[in-house]
Amino acid sequence: MMVPIGTHKARAIDCALGMTGTGKEQIGVLFELSETAERITWYGYFTDGTFERTIESLRYLGWSGTDLLAFRSGLPSECVNEVEIVVEDEPDQDGKLRRKVRWINGSGGVAIKETLDDGQARVFAARMRAKVAALQAKTGVAAPRSSTPKLPSQVATNASGEVLAEDEIPF
Repeated sequence: MMVPIGTHKARAIDCALGMTGTGKEQIGVLFELSETAERITWYGYFTDGTFERTIESLRYLGWSGTDLLAFRSGLPSECVNEVEIVVEDEPDQDGKLRRKVRWINGSGGVAIKETLDDGQARVFAARMRAKVAALQAKTGVAAPRSSTPKLPSQVATNASGEVLAEDEIPF
């Protein structure tokens, strides 16, 4: 069965260093899809235009080294991360469509360059509060009331430990 086009969670299970038909070095990494156990190979290249993305892809697997010789005799032991692979069809040199792994991406979580610390988040939220209220007034659409209780980190208290109402929060 052929791996379907799309994004899939997968783990690397084997690899090899090799040469392309044109004599350029490459790495092949065999992936097994987490949900179906289907397998597909990704090929990474080490040209000036592809080197950084190839190394980035190997980092997503968990590799933290600097010596590619680590891939010579199989997958390095630290390459255990589940990743997301993007599978697409691409024409080969004869024009025939072939299924291939186009991208290896990190898995899990939101990708943000730098998260806001608590103080930055409070200042940002205070700055946006009026804008959100103005938008709500303009559109007439308020967010639905949640029946989910607030987490302790979301509850504001005063110096005595008493819970403050939302309009009493000093920011």
